[in-house]
Amino acid sequence: MLTLVFAGIITLLCIWIAWKRIVFCQMMSVIPGPKAWPIIGNTFQIKRDPHEFLIQISGWAEEFRAEGICRIWLAQKPVVGLFKAEYVEVECMRINLNDTVITPNTR
Repeated sequence: MLTLVFAGIITLLCIWIAWKRIVFCQMMSVIPGPKAWPIIGNTFQIKRDPHEFLIQISGWAEEFRAEGICRIWLAQKPVVGLFKAEYVEVECMRINLNDTVITPNTR
């Protein structure tokens, strides 16, 4: 009897985790970005050479300029890029960086 209860709890836990993942992926799919493969995301689309990578990111920024936001998937982790000043300002205020001055490293 105890085994059956334990199996039921584990099953409900797995269903809850899967449901949370589905909801999260649906929320992230609203953000525009390049087409991603299941499980691996955009991992194999990303250039390995730093110079080519920068050109690729600049291309995606240009492609999604109108939206001001872009999402790529690195395996199961989404990476969101903001490139409109209004969006960056809102995010800085959200994480309470509005009084912080960001300066380049001068070392």
